[in-house]
Amino acid sequence: MPSSRSSSPCAVEQANKSAEALMDDFAWFLYKEDPDIFQNVHRIKRLLSLADRRFRNGDNLMQSFFNPCTHGIKGDCWALSCHHRLNTVLVSHGIEMIASHENTFALQTLENTDDILTSPHELFSMCICLWLLRTHCCIRKVVINVATVARFCTQLFWRLLSLNVGQLDKVELTGLPTDQSHFRVFRLFENATGLSEIIIAHIALSDKQVKLLCSVLAQNETLNILVLKYASISTMALQVLSRAITKYSRPKSFELREKTLGFEGYEAALARLLDTPVGKLCLEAPCNWVKLLKRLHFNTCLSDLEILDRGASHTSLKDLADALLANSTLKHLTLSVRFPRTDGCTSGQCLKLTQSIDRNQRRRGLRFTSLKFCKDCEPMVKFADAIAQNKSLITLSVEECDLSLVNLFLIFLGLSDNDTMETLHIGHLVMDDEVNRLIFERIAELDLGERVECVYAVRSEWLQAQSSGDYEKMCIRKIRVLYSYDLDGDCFLNSMHRLRETLTALLLQNLPDFCMSCTAAQCLADVFANSNLLHATLVLDADTNIAVTILEGLALSRTIYSVVVGKRWQLSGKVAITFGEMLRKNSSIADLTVWQETRRGFEELKAQLRLGVQRNYAINRVRLLYGSEMKESHDWLLLQMLQNNRIAVSWAADIIRGCSSNAACMYAFNRIKTCDNCWMVLNQVTGCEKEELKLKMAEACKRSEKELFRLPLGVPKAAGETQVTGGTTDALFTLNTYFVEEFKVFVEARKCKNKSSHALQT
Repeated sequence: MPSSRSSSPCAVEQANKSAEALMDDFAWFLYKEDPDIFQNVHRIKRLLSLADRRFRNGDNLMQSFFNPCTHGIKGDCWALSCHHRLNTVLVSHGIEMIASHENTFALQTLENTDDILTSPHELFSMCICLWLLRTHCCIRKVVINVATVARFCTQLFWRLLSLNVGQLDKVELTGLPTDQSHFRVFRLFENATGLSEIIIAHIALSDKQVKLLCSVLAQNETLNILVLKYASISTMALQVLSRAITKYSRPKSFELREKTLGFEGYEAALARLLDTPVGKLCLEAPCNWVKLLKRLHFNTCLSDLEILDRGASHTSLKDLADALLANSTLKHLTLSVRFPRTDGCTSGQCLKLTQSIDRNQRRRGLRFTSLKFCKDCEPMVKFADAIAQNKSLITLSVEECDLSLVNLFLIFLGLSDNDTMETLHIGHLVMDDEVNRLIFERIAELDLGERVECVYAVRSEWLQAQSSGDYEKMCIRKIRVLYSYDLDGDCFLNSMHRLRETLTALLLQNLPDFCMSCTAAQCLADVFANSNLLHATLVLDADTNIAVTILEGLALSRTIYSVVVGKRWQLSGKVAITFGEMLRKNSSIADLTVWQETRRGFEELKAQLRLGVQRNYAINRVRLLYGSEMKESHDWLLLQMLQNNRIAVSWAADIIRGCSSNAACMYAFNRIKTCDNCWMVLNQVTGCEKEELKLKMAEACKRSEKELFRLPLGVPKAAGETQVTGGTTDALFTLNTYFVEEFKVFVEARKCKNKSSHALQT
């Protein structure tokens, strides 16, 4: 892989000449495509030169932005080591390159924002976006928000983009329910032959476009996944698509989501999708259950089926049990219907459902949502027995189902007798203190706390009445608290204090126009500081004092991983400063979301968050959302700092995998391992299991202690290689100044320590 810096001035000059020639060819290509828009070649070259200057940032020895892609020629593409610097040019123009698997990239446009692509930058953004797609074969995926690129010269953009999709593996297009007359989906896929995944969302597809989409199925033999979300497909188009899927035996996974439609014959056409050879099918649309389940009865291809019925008509599930009993290939079923527009399971149907569970020993998961279960106890006893006897069933979900407490307790008995079944999902419990208390006590009695997944609802002090023994058995992990006067004060702490060893997720929401007391806020801060909480969602009113108290508690947490706060917090200067201090002190928070009704106070908050992130290598995502649509307000400097953190984590992961041993990676590893959430972060990046990660961490720690202070600075290369830069720090341009300065101090300190040890020995 070429280094980020050339080895000699002659090599630099030669590389620059080559890049200049490529840039000149590209400029002529754009000009010939549309002289009216680009006016002349010199104008295009000025735009491209601007991108190159920003990329080099005054360093003439740096290779050019316009160097050709080297992916598959000399190992990884040179862009891999310059990933962050590329994004310093791209992100402020609404484009981002994201490192993907196997040393490839995804190119995506930023979405859901009002902060990007003002008119002077449209042509610049379009040029560099097209350059990357035309030149870099390492870009295998594009994620494009149609509303974002609508500010480009759209007809030209889509035409040019279609010429450069030959190397793409995945394409995701997202639109908005507005005018999209500038956009035609089929044009983009005309030259694609190696696609494995297509996602189209919120873009209306005409019958003609669906037919052309069928031709895409024909010419892309590798297509495995097709997702169409709210594309307003007609009945005729759906029939054509079904026939194409059957004819070409692809894709293997198909997801179709539509809002309620009144097309004649649509439900029947939807049911015919079960006649196709897809192995995984997800449907969110109005369904004709009689026809759909009849086809499921004879289907021999499906292994995963998810149905979310959004129809307004009455739903009949009388054939569900028969279909499940007859089908032998289905391993996972997710069924969600509109409650209460369903027929309940009769005793006979419940017995057939029981038989299907008892007989099919290959079924791994059943998930029912809003289903009316039989209210008779006798068939539910047999249902529970079937759960107890089925040793292949891993998960069962009955979230939001119409299920009496007696019958739920029978299912608990079945779970307690099945030692191979891992999880029973109940979901959010109703806001009824007595129901919550009874479920709590029954789970404790059967010692099922580790295996029942539910969110307890708390609106009074019922938790305080439970015995300490019950708490030990319960392992309560998730609680949803509707905060009110009844819980305000010390009583809140008393409940949370007893749960702090097991609680992992807290959702706290207050009643409208109710603000918690300072005492309760301090109690909440103590919970954060002294518990094992991983996830906190705090949707409440908070004045300056309350917000500061809560944030100070979060700063002391050593376990919390994700935090969501809003929606009516006073983002005063003091609160903004406390947010920054929280990130400076806390090294466990990896994901922070602030959601407000307006953007008021965001600019000062961004400035303080930047200060907090500068020396925090644990956090990798910060989102500032506003309004009911949850639009995102971006801060480009903050995005770059967060990218630094992701780079540091990837370097640390290289040390653990044993595929790099240079000083930069060693130092990144040393920094990451001091973070409180290092295990979770490294587990996500490396994919190692806990025990395997422990062993590799121990080995990496030994290597870093022995080798770090002896190594010159460098940047990572391909697996098994090390690039050395002779002790300079310039090669660390992918990380911010603080990282470089701390690195130099660290290395010098180790050298001094080594000299002192040597002097004492002599």
